[in-house]
Amino acid sequence: GGAAGGGTTGGALTVTGIAPTHSAANAGEIAALRVNFAATGASNVTINAFTVQTSGSIDESSDLGGLRVIGDDNSNGTIDQGEPVLLAVSAPAFASDDASVTLTLTNPVTIAAGQSLQVIVAVELLARDARLTTLPGESITFSIADAAAVAASVTAPALQGNFPIVDLDVG
Repeated sequence: GGAAGGGTTGGALTVTGIAPTHSAANAGEIAALRVNFAATGASNVTINAFTVQTSGSIDESSDLGGLRVIGDDNSNGTIDQGEPVLLAVSAPAFASDDASVTLTLTNPVTIAAGQSLQVIVAVELLARDARLTTLPGESITFSIADAAAVAASVTAPALQGNFPIVDLDVG
């Protein structure tokens, strides 16, 4: 996998890549991409979808199977028992070599203002291609290209106050 990094700030949402641990809950699966979505403004942010791009020397359409987007509830970078699967995509998740796939969450996730959501994109390594477990002489990079690759909506905080507001009659 490639080095994590980069990030995008779009108003109330900051998206940051974090180096994945490459550990996974299931044999034949690796944690390929780890992303932190943070609601950095005063508003809640709902994550609806994001697009993952691949590149490298392997052919993703034949070497990778399905993928899962998992909520990394404890933010430890590993897929732990009981963490929620936000989306599962059947094999082949990538239709062609160096393809992109838009991951539309089954149930969009709302992040409260000041909070964050860390997710892991885990991909299935096809058993017939065991070289992928160590990638000797091979490379693959998973990325989110830019802010346009993240579909999110911002919800302004509810207006509060005591209504009606009336000026005082001071004579």
